[in-house]
Amino acid sequence: MSSDAGVLVLREIEQRLGVAERLAVCIDDPRAQAQVVHGLTEMIRFRMLMIASGYEDGNDATALRSDPAFKLAQDVLPSGPELASQPTLSRLENWPNLRALLRMGTASSFACSTAITTNTASSRSSCSTATDGS
Repeated sequence: MSSDAGVLVLREIEQRLGVAERLAVCIDDPRAQAQVVHGLTEMIRFRMLMIASGYEDGNDATALRSDPAFKLAQDVLPSGPELASQPTLSRLENWPNLRALLRMGTASSFACSTAITTNTASSRSSCSTATDGS
């Protein structure tokens, strides 16, 4: 059971905007890729959803990594593997160097206008980023 079902709505918004993916491509992953369990995009999305849900402290990942709503927001079944741990997220937060931070700033400063109405037939989104050449 989870009291954080709103995280599924936040995940849909994040995926429409592609924020986690935009940020992930800016970071050089120092890990041996053959041993990676949690990808950068997945970890960034998890951390963003934690913060957006009111869990600013990275230590909350210890409890939330097995939360059914957070797992579903990461396309993991509630009975599936746990999400990234607090130490893993702490390492992620320390990886970006100055160059990566500048790239992340550029990637996140996109001009985006999104109109989502309650009428499911009429929702539109138009985004342009500094990284897609628009």
